[in-house]
Amino acid sequence: MLEICLKLTLSRELRPLKAIRDNYPKYLLTRDYGNAGYGGIIQKNVLQWLMENIF
Repeated sequence: MLEICLKLTLSRELRPLKAIRDNYPKYLLTRDYGNAGYGGIIQKNVLQWLMENIF
């Protein structure tokens, strides 16, 4: 879990996920609020993601 507030941090976290060439969904779980998408990689708030999977 990390806060994605700097573009440099965001690019560093997305790079390994972009290198994986498969068709499975990829998630970047952060403490930031709001959801975003980056070329097939979904950024989600970790607490919201956990609550979606519990209920």
